Formats: sequence, structure tokens, C-alpha cells
Amino acid sequence: MPVDVNSAAFRLWQILNGTSFHGCIRNLYINNELQDFTKTQMKPGVVPGCEPCRKLYCLHGICQPNATPGPTCHCEAGWGGLHCDQPADGPCHGHKCVHGQCMPLDALSYSCQCQDGYSGALCNQAGTPAEPCRGLQCLHGHCQASATKGAHCVCDPGFSGELCEQGQGPPS
Repeated sequence: MPVDVNSAAFRLWQILNGTSFHGCIRNLYINNELQDFTKTQMKPGVVPGCEPCRKLYCLHGICQPNATPGPTCHCEAGWGGLHCDQPADGPCHGHKCVHGQCMPLDALSYSCQCQDGYSGALCNQAGTPAEPCRGLQCLHGHCQASATKGAHCVCDPGFSGELCEQGQGPPS
């Protein structure tokens, strides 16, 4: 088989379909001539013959014939097992939430519930906490948040200190 025809046809397939071919081709004739793939320079992922994946059925995935230990299944999202026939541990298996907890939405998708101080779809963007006074316990006063000082205590009359913990004596 002429290498030019094979590579040109392959490039045309990718341009028209935006994907590559997954499967088995046997008894391919071009211009009434049986093509012999064993006499061409094989590209990665191209294996002569159709045998490697014949005995391996992938229910929710595709077979990769040229894996090191032999043919293996590459499963679609949400599926696992040797034959892609087992539901995965749920959508949170291998989640990408950086600073948050994975919350399943359905069998295949999830969202991230971010920890305080983080935002974004994957909780990977640091920011100001939603409740800046949450961790500040003012003993004799109340917490106030400002852009310049951040969270700080405003003490009741007669008290001072970082947490309004120091009582002042009676006025003289």
C-alpha cells in the first residue's frame, strides 16, 4: 500500500471528523487492490491485525490494543473495572476540589463546596473569607470588619485590649 495514500486518507478523516478512528480495519481494498498494513510504517496506536481487542469487550469504553500488558479498556467517565462494566465510586472519585469538599450532583458530576477564604469552581482562588468575624471572639464588645483594619474588636465603654478583655478601673 502506498504510504502517501494512507497518510493522506488519515489526515482527511481527521479534518472532516475532528477525531481519529478507533476500531479494526480488515480486507481494505483501494482501486481493487487489497491493502497490506503490515508493509507500512506503523504509527503509534496502529497494530497489525484485528486480534488484540477481539477477546476484550469494553462495555462503557474503548479497547486500546497496544498497551504494555496487552489490550486494556479505557473507560468513560463514571465507569471502571477491567471491562468498564462497574460504576465508579461516584463522581467525587478523583475530584479536583483544591480547598473544599466534593458534593455529588448526580451519578457523573459534582460541585465543590469551598472552605472559608476560597472561591472558584474548584475552590482554588484565595480571597477574603465570607464571614471575616467568624473566628474572632470579642469578650466585651463586638467584631467589626473593615478594608483597612480587617476584622477587629470594637470594645464596650470601660474595656480595652485586642479582644476587649481588659477592664479599666472606675473613672477617677
